[in-house]
Amino acid sequence: MSRPTAPLRLGFIGLGGIGHGSLKLCLEDEVFTPVAGTDTSPEALDRAADLLPREALFTDYREMIGQVPMDCIFIATPNVYHAPTAIAAMRAGLDVCCEKPMADSLAGAKKILAAARQTGRLFMVAQNQRFRADTQWLRSRIEAELLGEVYAIHTRWVRRHSLCGDRWFRYKALSGGGPLIDLGVHVMDLALWLVGFPAPLRVSGAWGQYFCPGDTEDWAYGTVRLEGGAVLTCEVCEQAHLESEKIQVEIRGTKAGVMIDGHTGTTIFTTTHGAPADEKPILDADWIGSRRRELHHFAESVISGRPTVIPPEQSVQIMAIIDGIYRSGVSGKEVALGKV
Repeated sequence: MSRPTAPLRLGFIGLGGIGHGSLKLCLEDEVFTPVAGTDTSPEALDRAADLLPREALFTDYREMIGQVPMDCIFIATPNVYHAPTAIAAMRAGLDVCCEKPMADSLAGAKKILAAARQTGRLFMVAQNQRFRADTQWLRSRIEAELLGEVYAIHTRWVRRHSLCGDRWFRYKALSGGGPLIDLGVHVMDLALWLVGFPAPLRVSGAWGQYFCPGDTEDWAYGTVRLEGGAVLTCEVCEQAHLESEKIQVEIRGTKAGVMIDGHTGTTIFTTTHGAPADEKPILDADWIGSRRRELHHFAESVISGRPTVIPPEQSVQIMAIIDGIYRSGVSGKEVALGKV
């Protein structure tokens, strides 16, 4: 299979907030030539017409794929459409970068993985947290044995006020779930990537709905037993009674620990000359840069044919954890996870 060359002809499925922002970033990157886009919203299409020719904008992604020569696709739709659009694109010979989560369900994620294997196309979930300047620096430190043996990982994303309102995020038919699938996917993927992505083995959890409209959970808590003996926890809440929003990944090891806080930065907890010591590196997360690096990495993988740093198997494992927490919350029992 011959590989495309730069600039890559890129189409967009979904031109809402993330899709529109990613389109603007790709127009600024010489490795891409955005050629078309699709959305069912007239307002989104009108806004995109400032960036793409009107004749390159569609309301049906199948028409766009069938009519416009392209090399790859970026998907930024409600979660329920991730699997059908990704599979259609890969079967049409296109490589795919898809916004998180991988799908609205574990079953959908497994279908995407099967299609990627069958077609030989590249599929990558856009986990931009891995491309932050501060987390990439920390990953290199952890690879150099900063922490020793990791035994506990705690993640949380808890909001004081919901940002979702009564939008599609709050309805399972479009989202597949609430903050667990929307926010938990970020912090759990980041934490597992930082420590080498040990396979999740067993999951227990609970969830409920108290504060927000819609039919998805607005809080959830899960505990995951990992291969090698470490334990991962995840707490998410769309609207909680607390001082302020908490976005945190805490990793504890036999040599040191680390806390990544979305508001206060990164702190490393260690021992120096027999006394507890804290290291507070001055690091910029560089959020816009993380999006640029994420998209550029996808392009480099498409052109070279090399795997991405976000293999779809890992994204399926994240979906298996989320699915396990949901199932455990219903059954009240621990759930065993199968191999990907």
